[in-house]
Amino acid sequence: MSPDLSRVLEALAAIFDVASERERVAARAAKADAAQRADVAKTAVLHAISHDLRSPLTAITTAASGLGDERVTGEDRAELIAVLRQESARLAHLVDDLLDLSRVEAGAVNPRVDWVDVHEVVGRAAAQVHSAPVSIALAPELPLVRADASQLERVFLILLDNAARYSPPGRPVRVTGGTGGGWVTVRVSDDGPGVPVNHVATIFEPFFRGRPGPPGKGPGAGLGLAICRGFVEANGGRLLHQRPLNGKGATFAVSLPVTQPVARA
Repeated sequence: MSPDLSRVLEALAAIFDVASERERVAARAAKADAAQRADVAKTAVLHAISHDLRSPLTAITTAASGLGDERVTGEDRAELIAVLRQESARLAHLVDDLLDLSRVEAGAVNPRVDWVDVHEVVGRAAAQVHSAPVSIALAPELPLVRADASQLERVFLILLDNAARYSPPGRPVRVTGGTGGGWVTVRVSDDGPGVPVNHVATIFEPFFRGRPGPPGKGPGAGLGLAICRGFVEANGGRLLHQRPLNGKGATFAVSLPVTQPVARA
C-alpha cells in the first residue's frame, strides 16, 4: 500500500469514527429526551389522579356522608343528591378522557370507518351542549367523509364544550365550514379571550392547561385537545388552531379528506 493511499484511508477512518460518535451522541440525547418526556407525562398523570380525580371523589364522599345524617332536612338532602349526580358525572367524564388519551398515546384508536354526514355528527354534538347557545352555519352540500362517526362526534363535543367554557355569557359558539382543496373543513369559534401566543405550540399536549376558565366554570383537565387531535389524525384528518383576523376568540378547524365513493360494478 502506497503512503498516499495509507494517509487517505487513515483520514477516512477518522471521519467515520467522528460520524459514528455523533450518531452515538445523538442516540443518547434522543433517549434522554424520551426519558425526560416520559417523566413529565408520568408527573402529569400523577397530578391528574391526585387532584382531578380526588376532587370529585371528595365531594361524593362528603355528600354520601351527609345523606346518612338524620338531621339533614329535605331541602339539604336534595342538594346533596344533586352534588352526587354532578360529581359522579364529572368523575365518569374524566375517566373516559383518561381512557381515550391512553388509546391515543398507544396508537390504538382503531376507527370504524364508514361514510359520515358531517351535518348529522355536528348536530348530535351540538345537542349535548347546554352551557352556551350553538350557531351552526355549515355549507348545505357537504360531501360525505370516510371516518368513525362516534369519534368525530366526540371531537366536536369536546371543541364545543371548550368554546362554551370560554364564551362570554349569552354569546353563541359558532360552527362554520365548507369544502376546498380536497378537504371538508369545520371550524368551531368562540368570542372568549383566545389562546395566548406563547401557548399555541403546546395546547395539544396532554395535560396542558391554558388560561383558567371563567368564574363558575372551573379549569379543564388538559386532555380534550390532545384527544381531539389523536382522533382526527387517526381518521386521516388534521386539527389546527387558527387565530382570528381580529385577534379575538379562538377557532379550531377540523379538516377531513374528500374521498370519492367507489362505483360498484
